[in-house]
Amino acid sequence: MWHEKYQLLNDTVSFLAATCDPSVVHDLKENFGIISTKWESLFQHVKQYQYTGQMLRMRKDFLETLSGLQKWLRNAEDLLAAPQPVNIEAARAYNKELQSIMLEIDDMDEQWRVISKKFQSLLPELSGEEVDRLMKTIKKEKECLVRVRAQLPQRQTYVHQLLTQQESLEAGQQEIAEWLNSAEVMMNSYVFTGGPQALQQQLEKHRQFFARTLYYKTMLDSKNKLVSGIVRAASPVERSQVEGLVKNMQNLSEHFKRVENNAQIWEQKLHECIRCWRNYEENKQTVCDWMGTAEKLLQERNLESKQTVEAHKNYFDQINDRPLRHMTQASNDLKQWVSPDEYEHISKAVEQWQGKWNKIMAAAPIHLTKLEFRLEEDALASLLKEMDREISTEHQLLNKKEDPQVVLSRHISFFEQGKVPQEAQRCLENLSQMEGRYTVKHPEDQTLKEQLAQAKAASNTIQDRVKNLRVLLEEIPVQWNAYKAK
Repeated sequence: MWHEKYQLLNDTVSFLAATCDPSVVHDLKENFGIISTKWESLFQHVKQYQYTGQMLRMRKDFLETLSGLQKWLRNAEDLLAAPQPVNIEAARAYNKELQSIMLEIDDMDEQWRVISKKFQSLLPELSGEEVDRLMKTIKKEKECLVRVRAQLPQRQTYVHQLLTQQESLEAGQQEIAEWLNSAEVMMNSYVFTGGPQALQQQLEKHRQFFARTLYYKTMLDSKNKLVSGIVRAASPVERSQVEGLVKNMQNLSEHFKRVENNAQIWEQKLHECIRCWRNYEENKQTVCDWMGTAEKLLQERNLESKQTVEAHKNYFDQINDRPLRHMTQASNDLKQWVSPDEYEHISKAVEQWQGKWNKIMAAAPIHLTKLEFRLEEDALASLLKEMDREISTEHQLLNKKEDPQVVLSRHISFFEQGKVPQEAQRCLENLSQMEGRYTVKHPEDQTLKEQLAQAKAASNTIQDRVKNLRVLLEEIPVQWNAYKAK
C-alpha cells in the first residue's frame, strides 16, 4: 500500500514538473529527492517483511481455496452417497442438487488448477514434510473430483428414472384416488325412489361408471409392481425409508377393494329393487286390466246374444285372487327398498285396488247367477218357440183337412213322448231353483223373481194351447161320428 502511495507521489511530481514554473519545479524535485532518499533507506529494511507478509497471505489464500474445494467435494460425496428419495418432492429436490453440482464441477476443476499453481508458488517456503502432505492432499482431492465427475451422470440417470417412476406412481395414485372418491360420492347419492324407470337409469349410470373398474384395477396392479420394484432396488438402510410409500399403496389397494365390493353390492341392490318394482308394476297392471274388463262386463246391458252371455260366464268362471295376492306380495317386497312415505303411498294404492277387487268379487257371483238364469231363460224361450211352431203346424194340418187321428198321433208323439216339452219343463225347474237360491242370498233383489214369473206365464200359455189343441184333436172324431150318425 505504501509503495503504491510512493509511486503515486512520483507520478504527481513528474506531472507538476511539466506544468509549473522552474522555481517551483526546483523546490518540488528537491523535496521529492529528500523523500526518495529516505524511502530507499527505509525500503531496504521493510522489503523482507513485505515479502514475508506476501507469503503469509498467499499461504492463507491457498489453504482457504483448498478448504473450499474440500468442502465442496465432501458435500458432493455425501450427496452421491445419500439414500434414494422416498417421495416425489424429495426426488425433485435431490435432482436439483445434482444438477447444481453438475453445473459447478467445471469451476471446481479450475479451482483445483488454481490451487496447484498456488502450491507451486509456495514450494520455496514450505518444508519437505509439508510439501509431501499437501501434495498427497491435492492428489487425493483430484482423484475425488474425478470420481465425482464420473458418478454424477450415473446418479443423475438413476434419479431421473426414479423421478419418472415416482411421477408416474403419484399420477397413477392420484388418478385412482380421484376415481374412487367419485365412485363413493356417486354411490352415496343413490336412492330407491322414483320407480323402475328412474332406478334403471341409475343402474345404467352405475354400470357405465364401473365399466372402467378393470382399467383402474390394471393400473393399481401396475403401481403395486412399481412400488415392489422400488423396494427391491432399495438398500437395507433405504428400505425403512420407503415404508411410507408401501403403506400408501396398501391403503389405496384396500380403498379400491372396498369400493369394488360396494359397487357390486349396490348393483345387486339396484337390480333387486328394479325387479321388485317391475314385479309390482306388472302384477298391478294385471289386476288393473282384469278389473277394467270385469267392470265393463258388469256394466254391459246388451246380453241378448247367447255367445255374449257365454263369454261373460267363461270370463267370470276363471276368477281367482292369485293376481291380487301377487300384487300384494310384490308391494310388501318393495317395503325394504323404498322410503316410508313412498311405501305408504303404495300401500294406500294397494288397499284401493283390494277394495275394488272385493267389490267386483262380490258382484261377480250375482252377475254369474243372472247370466246362468239368462241362459236357462233363453233355452226355455227357444223350446217354447219350438212348441209354438208345432202347435201352429198341427192347426194348419187340421185346416187342410188332414186326418185328425194322424194329427193326434203326431201331437202325442211330440208333446207327450218328445224331448222338447221335457227339456222345457227341466229349464223351468232350473229357473225356479236358481231364483230360489238367489232370493235367499239377495232378498232385496226381485229381478229374477219377476223374470221367473214371466217365464212361467209364457210356459203356461204354451201349455194351455197344447191342452186346448189336444181337446180339439180328441173331439173332432167324436163330432165327426155324431155327424155321420145323424
